[in-house]
Amino acid sequence: MTRDKAVKVSHLLFRIESLENLVDELEHLESLAEYYGDFGDGTLQEEIVAVVQARLNKALKELEEM
Repeated sequence: MTRDKAVKVSHLLFRIESLENLVDELEHLESLAEYYGDFGDGTLQEEIVAVVQARLNKALKELEEM
């Protein structure tokens, strides 16, 4: 593995870890509970998590291709 590729993999792994942490925090963030209630059954939370999850899936696919 070249140094350049190793740096890219390291950066991608950091990004994946950050996105995973963000999904976890969004699912358990108490302060957003009042906003979730304004949209009915938690659809806002689901939409936010879906956006982050899509980015996470993309990053995981990039890593797999490396």
